Amino acid sequence: MGSSRGATMPATSPVHRAQLSRWTQPGFAKRSVLGLPRCSTTKQESASPKPVSATDAAPAPSLDTQILSLAVPALGVEVIDPLLSVADAAFVGRLGAAELGGLGVASAVFTSCNSLFNFLSNATGPLVAQALARDDLTVAKKTTGQALVLAASLGFSCCTVLHLFGLPILEAISGGSKENAGPVLDAAIAYLSIRSWGLPAGLICRVNGGAFRGLLDTKTPFYVALGANAVNVVLNPFLIFGIGPFPHLGIEGAALTTVAAEWLAAFAGLYSLSRSRLGIPDVSIPEWSELQPLLQASLALFIRTASLQSVFLLASSTVSHTALLPDGTLDPTQVAAHQITFQCWMFLSFFVDSVAVAAQGLVGDSLGKGDVKKAIKAGDRTLQYGAVLGVVLGISFAFGKQWLPFVFSEDQGVISTARGVLGIVAFAQPISGLVFVFDGIFMGAADFEFVASSVLTACLLGEGLMVLRGGGLVGVWQSLVLVQVARAVGLGLRYWGYLGGPFVREKESG
Repeated sequence: MGSSRGATMPATSPVHRAQLSRWTQPGFAKRSVLGLPRCSTTKQESASPKPVSATDAAPAPSLDTQILSLAVPALGVEVIDPLLSVADAAFVGRLGAAELGGLGVASAVFTSCNSLFNFLSNATGPLVAQALARDDLTVAKKTTGQALVLAASLGFSCCTVLHLFGLPILEAISGGSKENAGPVLDAAIAYLSIRSWGLPAGLICRVNGGAFRGLLDTKTPFYVALGANAVNVVLNPFLIFGIGPFPHLGIEGAALTTVAAEWLAAFAGLYSLSRSRLGIPDVSIPEWSELQPLLQASLALFIRTASLQSVFLLASSTVSHTALLPDGTLDPTQVAAHQITFQCWMFLSFFVDSVAVAAQGLVGDSLGKGDVKKAIKAGDRTLQYGAVLGVVLGISFAFGKQWLPFVFSEDQGVISTARGVLGIVAFAQPISGLVFVFDGIFMGAADFEFVASSVLTACLLGEGLMVLRGGGLVGVWQSLVLVQVARAVGLGLRYWGYLGGPFVREKESG
C-alpha cells in the first residue's frame, strides 16, 4: 500500500473513469469532493467540477504505519524520564551519599504520585479521540479543559499536603527518623519542599499527553519531553555545583531545575495544543452532565492503578518480612534481588506500553466514527504486535538473566537469587505483552469500568495466593504472574465477546 503513494494516476485508469462517472450523476455537482455542500458560485463552476488529482486522492497510511507512527514516539516518551532520572542521580551522587539517599527517598514520593494520577492521560485520550472522530470539537475542548482543571487542582492539593506532612511521609517511606537518618532526611526534605511545586505541571503534562493521543499525535509529546528534559540536564550542573555566576545550591538546585523543566513542558504542551486541531481547551465551569464522563473514567482508572500499586506494595512487604533474620535484622539479599527483578519488569513494560498507546488512539478513533470493524482490526493487529514483542522480550530476557544482575550488583548471593526469579519474569513476558495491549484497547473503547474491575479481581487473586504461600521471593513472583494471567483471561473473554463489551462481532452465516 505504501509503495503506491504518490504514484501518478493515468487519465484512462478505471479509478479515473469511475470518478468521471460519479461527477456526471445528478446532484453530485452540488457537493464537494469530501461530500460537503459546495459553495455555489456560477452554474458553469457547478457543472464542471475540478477533477481530483492523484495527490489529493493519496491512500491512507497502512495500519502498520499508523501503529508504528504512534508507538515509536510513545516509547521515546516512556524511556526519556527514567533515563534522565539516572542522570539526575549521577549529578546528585557527587554531592555525597546522604544527598543521593535523600534524592531516592523523595523521588519515591513523586513516582507514586505520577503512578496514581496516570488516569489523567488514560481517561483524557480516549474521550478526546472519540469526540474528534465524531467531529464534536466542542466536547473535545471541554473534556481537555476539565481534565486540565482537575490536574491542576490535584497537583496543588498534593503540593500542600507534602509541605504540611512531608517529614512523616518521608520517615514512613525510608523507615528512619530524624534521630537515626538525619542527613538523609534533611536532604530529602530540602528536595521535596522545592520539587513539590512541579507536581501541578507534571499532572498538566499528563493531560496534554492524553489530548495528543486523542489527536493521534505522539510525536509532539515526545519533542516536548525531550526538550524539557534536555534543559533539565543542561541546568543541573550549573545550579547543583555553582558553575559560573550561578550559586551552589546542591540538592536544592537539582529540585529547582526539575521544577523549571516540568513547567516548561506544561506550557509548551499547552501552546502546542492551542496550535493543533483541538485549539484552546475550554476551561469554563461545566454542567454536571458534561463533567460526569471524565469523573467516571478517572475514578475507574484510579481504582485500577491503586489495585496494581497495592499488589506491588504487598509483594515488597512480603519479601521484606520473609527476609527477616532471627536476630531481627534484614537479610539484604532477598530484598535486593526483588528490587532488581522489579526494575527489570518495569523497564520491559515500557516497550509494550508504547503499543498500548497506539491501540488506545486507533481504537478510540475508530469507535468514535462508529466503525467497529475497523476498531477490531486495529485491536487484532496491535495484539499481534504485543504478542510478538512479548515473545522476543521473553526470549531475550531468558538468555540475558545470566549476566543482567551484574548490572545492578556485584554480590554473588544477590546475583544468584535474582537469576532464579528473572526466569519467571521472562516466562511472563508474552502474557504481559497481551495484557498491556488489551488495556490500551479497552481504554480506547472507553470501557473503563471493566478495566478497573478486571484489574481489581486479578490483584485480589494474586494477593490471596501471596498470603497463602506465606512469603518467599519465588512465591511472590509467581503470584504476580497469576495477576497477569487473570487479567489476560478476563480481558480476552471481553474482547472476543464472551463477556459482552464494545466489540460486537458479526456471526458468520451458514
